[in-house]
Amino acid sequence: MTVAAILKHKGCEVFTARPTDTIGEVARNLSAQRIGAVVVIDSVGQLLGTLSERDIVNALATNGAWALEMSVAQAMCRTLKTATLHTTTGEALAMMAAGHFRYLPVIDRGALIGLISIGDVVKNRIMQHEIEVDTLRAYVSGADYAVTSPIASWSGNGEDNDKASESYRVLASTMADASLD
Repeated sequence: MTVAAILKHKGCEVFTARPTDTIGEVARNLSAQRIGAVVVIDSVGQLLGTLSERDIVNALATNGAWALEMSVAQAMCRTLKTATLHTTTGEALAMMAAGHFRYLPVIDRGALIGLISIGDVVKNRIMQHEIEVDTLRAYVSGADYAVTSPIASWSGNGEDNDKASESYRVLASTMADASLD
C-alpha cells in the first residue's frame, strides 16, 4: 500500500502554522482540532518544518510557562523528511522510525497535500494484514477462485463468500498497487 491509500481513507486536510505564531496559539488549535501536529509554512506556502505536541512539551520542560509565548520557529522541528503519494507504507514507517518522528508531510508536484502520522501508517498496515489473513482463511477453507482473474470468482454461497470475495478484490488491488511501486 502507498501513502495515497492512507490519504484516500483519512483525507487531505492539513493544519498549518506560521513561524511567527506563538506556541500557545498552536497548542489551542491542536486541542480544538483534536490533532497532534501542524505543518509550519512561510507566507508563500514553503514548507519549513512541523510542530507537534511533543515539541511543545519539550519547550515547556525547557522554558516553563514562558514557552507558550515563544514563536513556533523557536520550537519547531526543522529536520524534515517528506513522502509522496507513491511512498509505500513500509518506506514511510521506516523513515519515521529512523528519524524518530511521528508526522510526515506529503508532497505532490512540490505542493503540500497531506500529513500522515505514524498511527495512520500502523493502522493501514494492520488493515492490510487483516485483509491478507481473511483472504488466506477463505482460501484454506476451500473457497475456489480463478487465479488468472484479477477479481475472484468464488464458488458456494452465503455471506462468508461475499466477505472473502471482497477481501480478495482488495488484496488483488493492493498487490497490483504494490507492484507499481
